[in-house]
Amino acid sequence: LRLTESGTMVGSLRGIAPTGRQYTIPAVQIFRLTNGKLVEMWGFRDTGSMMQQLGITLPPPSAQ
Repeated sequence: LRLTESGTMVGSLRGIAPTGRQYTIPAVQIFRLTNGKLVEMWGFRDTGSMMQQLGITLPPPSAQ
């Protein structure tokens, strides 16, 4: 399933205060069925684009 997610950041996200900004991102859901029943599900979304649209910047990963 290919879809578009959209929303407004009105609550905190992993300790980041709400920005009140809106976002729209592409996403994909993959389902595996066995005998007509859902047995597994995977999901992917463009989180980087969402963070950018929300105005959230994260520090770069530390070099080790």
